[in-house]
Amino acid sequence: NIIDLEYRVLLTTRRVLHLHEILVLRQRQTNQLVDGTYNSDKELFRPLYNSLLNTLSTSKADTYFILEDFRSYAEAQKKVEAAYRNTEGWAKSAILNVACSGKFTSDRTIQQYVDEIWHLDKVVLK
Repeated sequence: NIIDLEYRVLLTTRRVLHLHEILVLRQRQTNQLVDGTYNSDKELFRPLYNSLLNTLSTSKADTYFILEDFRSYAEAQKKVEAAYRNTEGWAKSAILNVACSGKFTSDRTIQQYVDEIWHLDKVVLK
């Protein structure tokens, strides 16, 4: 039906425009790595730039899909920055995070080494 076709064309057009917007933004951001925006030594971030956009540093450009996830990373970073500016809320979150953290796997592993491999006695500090 014609309405369904028009809707699919509209969605496709929006996706293409969105992809174009992302590509332009990525190009601008990646160029900043080597245009002096972040450091007067324009070659300082060249290895990072190369790893993202070509195979001079790695066998495959953007091996870890950093550019693919950059927009969501940037949005999350804005939320983190806003939360950090709220010093009271940030302190509360930090305290709760530490207070509610459980035993780490490494704690169990180290205790197992102490008991089963090293056969050490506990030291009590007074």
